[in-house]
Amino acid sequence: MPSQKVSKEFILISILLVLIIAPYYFSGLKAGVVLGSPNFDIPAFFAPIRDLGFDMLTKGQLPLWNPYIFCGIPLLAESQLALFYPFNLVHIIFSISAAINFLFIFHQALGCIFMYLYLRHITQQAFPSLIGSLVFGLSSAFIPRIFAGHLTVICSIAWLPLLFLLADRYLSKKNNIPVLFMGIILSLQILAGHIQFVFISFVGLFLYTLFIGLNNFKTKLSIKNSLSGSIYLLAGSYILAIGLSAVQLIPTLELLQESMRFSSVGLNYTFSMSPENIITPFIPGFFGWMQSFYWGKWYPWEVSFYVGILPLLISLFAMMRSDRYNKFFTFLFFISVILSLGAYLPPYKYLSKYMAGFNLFRAQGRLLALAVFSLSCLTALGLKELSKPDCQEKNKRQLVITVFFAFLSMLFLFGVKIILEYLPSLWNKIYSFIVSYDKLSTQAGFNFGYLFTSALARKPIIAELDSSIVLFLLSTVIFFLCVKRYLKTRMAQFLIFLLIIIDLSFFAAHYFSFFPLEGYYLDRKVANYLKHNIGQGRILSLGTINRNAAVRYKIPSIGGYSGVIPKRYNEFMNLLHGASLQEAALLDDIRQSSPLLKLLNTKFIVTDKIYKTFDFSLYKHVFNNNTVDIYEAPFTLPRVFIVRKALFREKRDDIFKILLGNSFDFTKTAILEGEGIRLKDSGNGNDFIEQRAVVSSYLPNKVVVNAEAKEDGYLVLCDNYYPGWKAYVDGKKAGIFKADYIFRAVYMPKGRHTIEFVFSPFSFKLGLIISLAFLILCLFIFLKHVVKKGLKGII
Repeated sequence: MPSQKVSKEFILISILLVLIIAPYYFSGLKAGVVLGSPNFDIPAFFAPIRDLGFDMLTKGQLPLWNPYIFCGIPLLAESQLALFYPFNLVHIIFSISAAINFLFIFHQALGCIFMYLYLRHITQQAFPSLIGSLVFGLSSAFIPRIFAGHLTVICSIAWLPLLFLLADRYLSKKNNIPVLFMGIILSLQILAGHIQFVFISFVGLFLYTLFIGLNNFKTKLSIKNSLSGSIYLLAGSYILAIGLSAVQLIPTLELLQESMRFSSVGLNYTFSMSPENIITPFIPGFFGWMQSFYWGKWYPWEVSFYVGILPLLISLFAMMRSDRYNKFFTFLFFISVILSLGAYLPPYKYLSKYMAGFNLFRAQGRLLALAVFSLSCLTALGLKELSKPDCQEKNKRQLVITVFFAFLSMLFLFGVKIILEYLPSLWNKIYSFIVSYDKLSTQAGFNFGYLFTSALARKPIIAELDSSIVLFLLSTVIFFLCVKRYLKTRMAQFLIFLLIIIDLSFFAAHYFSFFPLEGYYLDRKVANYLKHNIGQGRILSLGTINRNAAVRYKIPSIGGYSGVIPKRYNEFMNLLHGASLQEAALLDDIRQSSPLLKLLNTKFIVTDKIYKTFDFSLYKHVFNNNTVDIYEAPFTLPRVFIVRKALFREKRDDIFKILLGNSFDFTKTAILEGEGIRLKDSGNGNDFIEQRAVVSSYLPNKVVVNAEAKEDGYLVLCDNYYPGWKAYVDGKKAGIFKADYIFRAVYMPKGRHTIEFVFSPFSFKLGLIISLAFLILCLFIFLKHVVKKGLKGII
């Protein structure tokens, strides 16, 4: 059990950390505003899908299916809905804006508190642990991602320090309870919704346990005991985590298998840290700031990192120490920075092709989270060493190198400033080289440098250089005074704390902003018009309109924005607008009109005033306001209809060739896959009668159709086909065919029938059973430990 003194210290430090973080959020207390940028993921993705998912949950429906984007797409399987993450229950209690703001501040504070606990464990000192936790919580690991609206990233990364603490406790004491708790925390990290950060945590923990295991072998244990303990820890905790989170993992893996997101190598290579971004720890604003002026490659939160200038100097000092934690975090820092180069690293193509994890995720720049974590730990370890009375005598070489590094850094910054101020021709060449030396970011559409000129970038960079030079000067002076003991301990600690807070607060000020979420849904007049006129049709949003904006009003769309899109639908949409069939996408980007829009039930096209590339000549202009125009299609197929003719094809290219043929009539013929009943062609061209098939009930997980036909046929429902959908004709189970490559169809004998389509995925049921079994197992292990040893080893 911890001592009373340590318990009081932890409570006081936790309160202090919350009080330091809370002021950043004060301006967001106004109802209806949400933290972040209106141009990124909160309004475009998280707010709409969580609004829908948790609204369904409060109405007693499992949010298994989202029928409002992409002609239907799995909802629960989208891991970033994070339905089973316990803290997301705030979505049921609060408004969507208040819930998102709470999740941001709660997990940022949680990350700081967990970091303090871990650093307190390895340094045994309060002040270094406090500073290290602040560096972690106010660094680039959190602040820019809050601006970008990366809610699941923040919720995932907050658990990283606690995982390291549990791993260290197990490796030092060989108590099984940390393995249990580590499995539970890992399951929370999985359920938080960003699987890539689970992989990133695994990379860090694998290296950590391997390092500690080898270190134990060198000191007191046999290599068998030391390494077997590490393997047992990782294997045991990850098996528990996978089992506990299977209810989310299995549906998500099924969705990934059905998608084409990672079939494109180019997409795997995106968001690698370009080499010039190594300057960002020294000048975080060298490439500008996303909300005002930015000329870098990719998004800054993916490919740059910053922990503050003084923490950088202290970390360098700590890197030259030979203690085991110093050595490990120095190694982890460099390996994570190197791997974050991704596509800019020559051997990366082998990693992305053969190594599990690297071939599943894009954005290798996200490994920089481990670099930030390492520097935060090194800051605490460095401060611990600097606090020792004999620090100057024992570390003369390291201290000289650190001060010399600071001096060289300032010379470098002054040199860049001279180039910008007095050598504009040289600066033009440097700017041109940085922007154009690689084609990857340009081809991916994330090279912002091409939007500006070197002259335009020059003035903002000079201002950033001045700030960095002042910070380097102040940091070097404080570092030198602390080493020389010219300051009393309390005064030294106060100055270190103050400078780091000021430094990181200026950094955070460029990213903390709020916006009214309501303004990024559809205008109410637009929504009301669509709601009253859409019927069983769908909309297509073009231009800058939020692709998921209509979800809030339950207006179905053929497009949308999601982390993963089913492969078949992705290919169909590529066919529709003439793109390469292998082009993976996260949102619709319709570039041309097509007869296939009729098949998708596209009744209305909603576009902003500036969108001019679509041919609207065949559409009727029916609505406009200051920002939006609505066009109505002259004809579109109903959501459900009956055909008298079926063509059976298995190959995608054969199906697409027929779909694009001028003679193909969607209203009379369906292209089916699999073995089905061949229909006798009556030669009657008037069998398609809309009233013969009527949707009597349309819920996300269940669609009921009343139909009548004089002859046998196939009933086609223009909703996405996906594993887990089942069909019943008059209560009897019927087979579902893939129709026209993406839709669902069932054979319907002549006469009157009631057809039900029910989404009941086996992947969810299997995952639920496994998760419940592992939950019972964890409770059994915990209770057995309590009965046998009491609370010993738990706290």
